[in-house]
Amino acid sequence: MKLKTIVQYIVFLGLAIFMMWYATKGVALDEIKNAIALGNKQFIVMICVVGILSIVLRAMRWRILIEPLGKKPGFLNTFLSIFIGYGVNFFTPRLGEVARCGILSKYEDIPTDKLAGTMIAERLFDLLCLVILIAGTLFAEYNKVMDYFLNLVSKKMGPNGLIYLGIGFGIFVIAAIIGVKFLTSNKGENKFTAILKNLGEGIMSVFKMKNRFQFIMHTVLIWGCYWAMTYLGFLALQQTSHLTPDAGFSVLTFGSLGFLFPFGGAGAYQLVVSNVLTNLYQIPTTYSTIYGLVSWALQNGILLIGAFIAFVIFPIVNREK
Repeated sequence: MKLKTIVQYIVFLGLAIFMMWYATKGVALDEIKNAIALGNKQFIVMICVVGILSIVLRAMRWRILIEPLGKKPGFLNTFLSIFIGYGVNFFTPRLGEVARCGILSKYEDIPTDKLAGTMIAERLFDLLCLVILIAGTLFAEYNKVMDYFLNLVSKKMGPNGLIYLGIGFGIFVIAAIIGVKFLTSNKGENKFTAILKNLGEGIMSVFKMKNRFQFIMHTVLIWGCYWAMTYLGFLALQQTSHLTPDAGFSVLTFGSLGFLFPFGGAGAYQLVVSNVLTNLYQIPTTYSTIYGLVSWALQNGILLIGAFIAFVIFPIVNREK
């Protein structure tokens, strides 16, 4: 492993530890224990069940994407490889997709590069779902989100905050235009063309599927599971049990952005969720932080335990291969 890679890993790990400490520093361990003790354990069990169901649906959807390649991998291998991908991604960001494709390629005799193409399509549609979710949340909770945004800008940047943001946005647009011009120039043309080609092939693979409707339904159900896990988390704690399903969409939307950070969104997820629950729904900071911590631990716990089991049993169920 290169020294640069090791240094980057240490930096990201240190940042994740710091963010986790910063996000939870105002909450005592006894408060966390009491909140969980007073909560409804049945909903915690339901979160775990729905979390596993989301992986089942993701495995079924990935098999649909692979079928146009002339291959049909076994469901169990596909299911286990997804868990392994999530487990690797937690500890080494961006390598989970490689591990997921690599191990399925090894046991199902499917070229890794072709599996990587299906991953592009999968990520594109998940990104599309997230964009739709963000737009829908902003529309449904427009007044709350805008009030919070304007108050935040005014508090952090003063009465001229919107002007500063406008200037910053203008600089961003100019930089984006310059970037696009560079990529479309002779110097950047090959790289830009390759990116567009990969994105285009990923999108078009969906239209080559025989089961397009099933693919779309699986996608909707996967994100439905994510929302259900968020809302069931509200019901699991007394202090958040009164929140409405709409609040579940808000937390899912902004919380998904927190999960983009390394180590399963450690610290970042808690900060984002706590801010949303406190500023939009007036949940006391202590309990909004506890919700974020419990939700993060459950979601990542399901993936990590599943990944460990998958690592153990994958060679066993494929011993003949």
